[in-house]
Amino acid sequence: MIELAYLLFIVPKTIGELARERGASTLRWSLAGIGAWLGTELVLILVCLGAIDWVRSGLGWQGDLGPAILLLYFGPLAAGAYAYELVKRRLEARPKVPSPVGPPGGAILPKNR
Repeated sequence: MIELAYLLFIVPKTIGELARERGASTLRWSLAGIGAWLGTELVLILVCLGAIDWVRSGLGWQGDLGPAILLLYFGPLAAGAYAYELVKRRLEARPKVPSPVGPPGGAILPKNR
């Protein structure tokens, strides 16, 4: 549940601020960060499940799966967070765009005489 909150609220907010500072699309970079996280998790989960299946059927091991289940959860989670961090670093490496000087919202205010 904490992971979902992080993916749905914190990742878009953090990436959105960085993208805005660099004049890039906030939606594109937010989706790239979330996609990198979820994609890496999915690939690693499939690899771990394949390895567990290979050990159980190919080698004939019928022991307890407790440690394997922990590895199956925390391994992909850590890898997904690292993949998001790589997307964030790539965005941070882009140069910042200077913001225009003026009032918030870009409104033109009349000058006082």
